[in-house]
Amino acid sequence: MSDLLQQGLILSAFGMGLTFAGLGLLVVLMIVLGRVFRTRKLVPDSVPTDAPKPASLARDTRDEEIIAAIATALTYLRGLDVSQGNIGTSLEKGHGRWWERGLIHKHQSRMRFRGGRR
Repeated sequence: MSDLLQQGLILSAFGMGLTFAGLGLLVVLMIVLGRVFRTRKLVPDSVPTDAPKPASLARDTRDEEIIAAIATALTYLRGLDVSQGNIGTSLEKGHGRWWERGLIHKHQSRMRFRGGRR
């Protein structure tokens, strides 16, 4: 082998070896840091055995149903206002002047270079 090719192979091997050694060092460092900063379960100091149950409050379910229906209707109507834009009308108009000008420019550039480059 020529001297230049041999130097290139040695330099490539050295570079790849250094890269893999650096990656291996990063993997080892991540494992060590994962063990050092491991999350631990929190154990409560004392667990109450006879905790009092919360008192059940009497609710007026009819009022809650009315409130839920109003909130649902308002959410639905607000969703309609957001989704109704003018994108449909602009899509129905077709291509604009910028798009048409781009096509004209593309066709002109094709015609210009058919006879060969100048």
